Amino acid sequence: MRDLNKRQQKFVCGCLGITSWDGKDIPFYVETMPKINDVVWVKITQVNDTSAVVQLLEYGKREGIIPYTEVTRRRVRSMGKLIKVGRTEPAQVIRIDTDKGYIDLSKKLVTPNEAKACEAHFRQGNEVRSIVCHVAEQCDIPPMDAMEMIAYPLYQREPGKHAWTWLYELNQTEDVERILGPLKLDKVVSDCLMSTLKNAMRLKVLTLFAEVEITCFACDGVEAIREVLILGRNYGEGSEPQIHLSVNIIGPPKYGIRARTDMKEEGIQRMKEAIDAMTAEIKKRGGQLKVVTAPQPHGDADDGKKGFDAEDDDDEDAD
Repeated sequence: MRDLNKRQQKFVCGCLGITSWDGKDIPFYVETMPKINDVVWVKITQVNDTSAVVQLLEYGKREGIIPYTEVTRRRVRSMGKLIKVGRTEPAQVIRIDTDKGYIDLSKKLVTPNEAKACEAHFRQGNEVRSIVCHVAEQCDIPPMDAMEMIAYPLYQREPGKHAWTWLYELNQTEDVERILGPLKLDKVVSDCLMSTLKNAMRLKVLTLFAEVEITCFACDGVEAIREVLILGRNYGEGSEPQIHLSVNIIGPPKYGIRARTDMKEEGIQRMKEAIDAMTAEIKKRGGQLKVVTAPQPHGDADDGKKGFDAEDDDDEDAD
């Protein structure tokens, strides 16, 4: 293995199922210990007669303990249904012994909203660490040094603002110096970071949807509605930003307007302007337009409900 280069070592380790990534044990944050009442993301590594041993994944896999009395408020026959080795989940810090390094956690004190926020926070932190450690590998610098140069200063720059948010803004803005300037990075490192962000943080394409009712009982009503729909479809062509609108028939008098874009606010504004133009045109022709569903991202409400239903199902299975 010592005679192989990095690419060959990674290939061999992947075939053997060995984790060879240098940054797997690096903490997400400057702080090496969480604070009491913090909700952290943990992985269960061992189960004994009285407690479960876990690793705090955000803090360099520091070990903690979840006593069985802190697992659930319900009475269960088998604790094995709720605590399984290898499972990752949120837990709240209830006690810390700084001298001995002991951390006691509770699973039953975590609310569903806190669990959801903790998972999102962990995923963002994990993505930040992956990006920074990839930059470290490409630039041949120690991963911990890269975290101290890039991620940790971003966490400390503005309280309450995640480093992931800074990197996301960096990937979208043209004013790179505003974010990277205070870090004072080498040109090689900053260029590598920007190229990594373009591949790792691809913009999320949203489907925006609106529903309208259009009626016109004039002699040329059918032709008027047809021309209004064409007006909506072609609205904004040739203007910046380029957002293509499509109009489809749901069932007369209902029509749907859709747009696929990575610019949510601009897309919603463009659809509102198109609807206003359609409303003005159909009024000239003696008809009317009624907005049934205002422009919004398609499927957001359903996805959120589905997520809560899935959590309820998991709780029932645990019972």
